[in-house]
Formats: sequence, C-alpha cells, structure tokens
Amino acid sequence: MEEGSRKRKRKWTNFFERLMKEVIEKQEDLHKRFLEAIEKREHDRMAREEAWREQEMQRINREREILAQERSISAAKDAAIMSFLQKIAEQQNLGQALNNINIAQPPPPPPPQQTQQPPQKQRSATPTPLPPAPTPISVVQVHPPQPSQLPQ
Repeated sequence: MEEGSRKRKRKWTNFFERLMKEVIEKQEDLHKRFLEAIEKREHDRMAREEAWREQEMQRINREREILAQERSISAAKDAAIMSFLQKIAEQQNLGQALNNINIAQPPPPPPPQQTQQPPQKQRSATPTPLPPAPTPISVVQVHPPQPSQLPQ
C-alpha cells in the first residue's frame, strides 16, 4: 500500500504544482495587462496635459497681442487728441495775439481834410470789427474699453 499511496501523493503533488503554475501564469498575465493599462492611461494623461499647456500658451499669447494692439490704438488716439489740442491751443494763442495787437494799435488818424473842396459827406473812420474770440473747447476724457466691453 505504501507504493499506491506514494503514487497518489505524487499525482496530487503534480496536479497542484500544475494548477499553481497555471494560476501564477494567469496572475502574471493579468498583472502585465494591468501595468500596460496604467502606462497607457498615464501616457494619455500626459498627452492631454501637454495639449492643454499648448492651448494655454496660445491663449496667453493671443491675449498679450490683443493687449498690445489695444495699447497701440490707445496711444495713437492719445497722440491724435494731444495733436488736436495743441492745434487748438496754437490757434487760440494766435487769435489772442492778433486781438492783443489790434487792441494795442491806436486807431488810424482821420484823413486830412481838404480845404479847397466844399465839404461833402465826411466819412467817419470806424475801426473794422474784430473777429469774435474763439470759444474755449471743453476737454472730453476718453477711457479705454473695459474688459467686459471687449469682443469675446
């Protein structure tokens, strides 16, 4: 009987060894597939993050370009307004200077009367009317557009 029990024991040992080997192979295969899935997900996540970073950089660059354009436009408007105000100020200064010159000059002397001719209607020397003084211009402040007013 000892020999029969040894055979049986060896059969069971072989059976369990084979069974354990299959279980270990399946477990290793599942573990390998699990690691591959994790690596794939990690790779996809990194690709998404890189695409997001790229989009953010493009968005930031676009915003910077828009801000630069807005500043340029604002500077051009400011320069145009300053030029306009300078022209107006120069015209007012010129007009005031002309008015001061006209006021400072005495009226022209009356023409000498001729004694030989009979007196006719004497023309009165009326000074030429002065042009009206330029009216002051009120300054309008121009504010840059608020972010809520910008087109999206």
